[in-house]
Amino acid sequence: MSDQEQIRNSFGTVLTKLHQIIETLAKFEDHEQEKLNFSKLAEALELPPNIIEKIIELVLQFQYLYECLEGYELNIKEQGAIKYFVLTTKRAPKTREASALVPEKVKICREEACILNDVVYSFKQVRRGVGFDLTSKDANKKICQLFSNHPYLFFKNGNDLYYPSEFALELGQKLLSYKKVNQNLTILKIRDTEVQIS
Repeated sequence: MSDQEQIRNSFGTVLTKLHQIIETLAKFEDHEQEKLNFSKLAEALELPPNIIEKIIELVLQFQYLYECLEGYELNIKEQGAIKYFVLTTKRAPKTREASALVPEKVKICREEACILNDVVYSFKQVRRGVGFDLTSKDANKKICQLFSNHPYLFFKNGNDLYYPSEFALELGQKLLSYKKVNQNLTILKIRDTEVQIS
């Protein structure tokens, strides 16, 4: 293996581990009185000691960046082969009217409920309000299938991304709260809709 290939593989490994750190930190949100043992996490991820401080610094810089960008969002624009970051005013996702009409009775299987949980969690905690690409070849197949089976759980906001509808956010939040207490759930009421989980 050439030096360049080794560097590329090493960089890819670090990026993967950085994503794992971000996912771990996202789960930490509701635990403000607790401590996250980063040294233990770094050990579990087998991070080289010489980059641990740099990763901590990078994560804290991202936190500062998100605070600075409140009310704005970064987007990527392309002109030919050149990619630009552009700063635009953050658009609030359109409301329920933008999504398909929610039926009075909804049947959703447990696997779909888990996928919805993941969508809502990812949308709120990881993606921070950024929608999902459901049209490209890299789109998440499970989320695409959920959209296909239950279109009222999503809406498009005019920028080629799909967002969870207000109904989906409410349903996802309720499912999550029941999941936390390990309660087996079969029927839920969200507004005027009865949700049956099979």
